[in-house]
Amino acid sequence: MKSVRLLDFIEFDGDSWQVTGQDGATTTLKSLTTAGVREVPLATLLGDGSFVPDSPDRLPNLTDARVLDTLPQDERARVEWLHQHVHEVLTGSPPSAADGDVVIRPEYGPGLRLQDRMAAKLA
Repeated sequence: MKSVRLLDFIEFDGDSWQVTGQDGATTTLKSLTTAGVREVPLATLLGDGSFVPDSPDRLPNLTDARVLDTLPQDERARVEWLHQHVHEVLTGSPPSAADGDVVIRPEYGPGLRLQDRMAAKLA
């Protein structure tokens, strides 16, 4: 069953959006590519074939984040740097671990408590 929550990232009508508001049966969306705002009836959104809901078990993949192309190079580098560290703390491995060439450091192992992984990152 499809659903949508406040602050979800979704695909709809050929664009990437973030849900920025919900007022009764109306959902407010902000385009991640143009920063334009659009109000859509919730029933229309959920019933539209182009609607792809956020997958909460999936971490963002910056390789397909078109919004990064709009940032100055130094800001984009900072976002990518932060993403690397947050991903490592949350999952135990950096985003590039999917490539198979990354050594996973034991202080971020998924068997450790999140609090311990955060402490290791801060150190």
